Amino acid sequence: MKITVLDDTRCHLGEGPVWDEAEQALYWVDSLGPTIYRHDWATRTTARWVPPGESIGSLTLRAGDGLILAMDNGLHRFDLSTGASTAIAEPLAPIEEAHFNDGKVDRAGNFVAGGVHGNEGVLDPQPVCPMVRLNADHEITTVMEQFLCFNGPCFSPDGATLYVNGRGNMQNIEALPYDSETGIVDEAAGCILIDGINPDGTTVDAEGTLWSAQWDDHCVLGISTARGMNGDITGRIELTGQVVSSVMFGGPDLDFMFVTTLGKPHWGTTPEAKDAGAVFMIEGTGLKGIAEKRFAG
Repeated sequence: MKITVLDDTRCHLGEGPVWDEAEQALYWVDSLGPTIYRHDWATRTTARWVPPGESIGSLTLRAGDGLILAMDNGLHRFDLSTGASTAIAEPLAPIEEAHFNDGKVDRAGNFVAGGVHGNEGVLDPQPVCPMVRLNADHEITTVMEQFLCFNGPCFSPDGATLYVNGRGNMQNIEALPYDSETGIVDEAAGCILIDGINPDGTTVDAEGTLWSAQWDDHCVLGISTARGMNGDITGRIELTGQVVSSVMFGGPDLDFMFVTTLGKPHWGTTPEAKDAGAVFMIEGTGLKGIAEKRFAG
């Protein structure tokens, strides 16, 4: 296994990596830049855009052109050719000091995202933020509520299970039945997949194993979702000293792992390792990911 730095970009808070199979490119954000980055695999060059906001929680590519940004307290269309941002809606506007955090496209092409409640790097201990869903017609519905810091959404290979963290004690990952056509989550039938960890962003590999960036533990954990092994830790990839924030599979064969990191103090954590804030590229794991959907609208 080999771990290298992707490029010379260093983020305050790297987040939201998305590999786009059609473009053969990796997108990610500096949430506190706020800056959007795109690394072209063929040329190994990185472009950047600075949208007119204060923070970007996450992004997704659209089926047509451009991006959807979960930025500040709203969802926005972003034109990569002009740098223009157009607001779709501001679902978090009624919640003072709330802004969007993590987000992901489900297997049917809907974008789900949720918020965090706090200001200037201080987390407010009130679980008041929702998880919302944006469909192809730009209709927004509330899927779940009472998140302290919405984090790590991703979906099983068949799209029928939502994995998410950020409720309760902030140290567990929930596994919840999810209907990608309706956006309905069956919370009563869900479970705590694993507890006692420090989860941030997550993804799944082609076999359905969940891979979770561990904010204060300097690693990415592989967590089994197989029947009879639910919650068993099956892998651990160390990134010594790094405060890791999210993870995504990519590359031409989807067999590289990309990991974003924290570069400057945030949420009471101070990174001290060399290359803090970089995107790390891990190869030779023997794992393969799943091509991510674009937003259908």
